[in-house]
Amino acid sequence: MERARMLADLGYVGFAADIYGRGTPVEDRDDWAAAAGRHRGDPTLYMSKINAALEQVKSYSFVDTSKIAVIGYCFGGTGIVNMAILGVDVLGVVGYHSGIQPNRRVLRSDSTGPVRAKVLLHSGVQDDLATDIALLEREFEDANATFEIVRYGSDVLHTFTNWYANDPGVAVYNQRADVRSWESTKLFLSEIFEGLSQPVRAPSHTAVRGREVGPSMRKATAAARLSSPPVGARSRSPRRDSVCPLVSITTALLCRFNLHSACRALQCGIMRLEPVLEPEFNLRVFSWRVWHRPLKNKRH
Repeated sequence: MERARMLADLGYVGFAADIYGRGTPVEDRDDWAAAAGRHRGDPTLYMSKINAALEQVKSYSFVDTSKIAVIGYCFGGTGIVNMAILGVDVLGVVGYHSGIQPNRRVLRSDSTGPVRAKVLLHSGVQDDLATDIALLEREFEDANATFEIVRYGSDVLHTFTNWYANDPGVAVYNQRADVRSWESTKLFLSEIFEGLSQPVRAPSHTAVRGREVGPSMRKATAAARLSSPPVGARSRSPRRDSVCPLVSITTALLCRFNLHSACRALQCGIMRLEPVLEPEFNLRVFSWRVWHRPLKNKRH
């Protein structure tokens, strides 16, 4: 849920879907592992729920249905890989520490259609096997897909984006991988919704700060520091209802909306949607906000 709110803070419509459904026990690891296994073992069931979430998102009048992307974490990451392979018509999909093992996802041989969505996957070197990565890459290449798989290593394990993960050797939060993957995702979303930015250009050949450009010119140096975790939820104690953080946001759907119409309707204010519960799949719309900054008067 926190990630859906973070997406809303970026100006998107953030939508988080509970794929497991109402009444599914997820009080401990065994419960949610069993629920995940049932869906992974039945791709038809899994995809029917993802598609239901997509249709729900498209039903909102403030959503631009031509600009939709899907993000999945862990179990949800398996779902977005399935979406890409099966050719679901969205602009892009992003997966974090997704379950990509051949026995956990659909294979390209299960689909003959094109891979429509652009794909961005974030993977820990100590999580996914290199052979599984290579197999998925071959499937995407054979389908002429646009994809990017980013590997974080060498000590990055499963669920590296989960602020509360601390199971040494199995699942541990990694701040660097979390921050870098989140920044990469923000750029990816900007590109698929707004288009690629202009490439970086070399400095002018005349002079740079009074010094001519040449082979003897020293390289510019820059200092950078690692920023804090996004919206630093680590400072909070886990709530009782978040005992299953690996799948707390199973699939987030996000899209741009008509900013002009929204601002006009809101009289250039800020609006938050209250959670809306859908009966069949327990889908919730968490929040979305619209910011409008009036132009300052020009000085004469």
